[in-house]
Amino acid sequence: MISPLFCRLRKYERGSAPVRLFLLVVIILALAFGIINGGWILNGYITLNGAVREGVQIAASSEESSEVAGEIREVVRDHAAHFRIADEDIEVYFASDIGALNEVIATGELELLISFSPLPDSVTLTASSTMRQ
Repeated sequence: MISPLFCRLRKYERGSAPVRLFLLVVIILALAFGIINGGWILNGYITLNGAVREGVQIAASSEESSEVAGEIREVVRDHAAHFRIADEDIEVYFASDIGALNEVIATGELELLISFSPLPDSVTLTASSTMRQ
């Protein structure tokens, strides 16, 4: 009784090769796009950390003022050029005395290289760095 059922199902396997190929290609493309976007996000995180590090070096080597804070914000935005960063997304904390810590925190939005409709088009990354006065 089971044997004729399998024989009948076996006759209908002619179109299964294109379906298997399609599924395999979809899975491989999804993995490739995920690897590409993951690398882009990692590159963005490293870039944002470098930009914040540049800003905190300026903060550690100068006195607290609004002009220096503006210069730090400009340096961070210039180094992280492919991020969308507003002035209020860059926080600068100056040390109150020698031996205290200066800190710069930046939050930026990074557009993904490859996006699909159900997935987000961008990610928000935050980086911070501290340095002694």
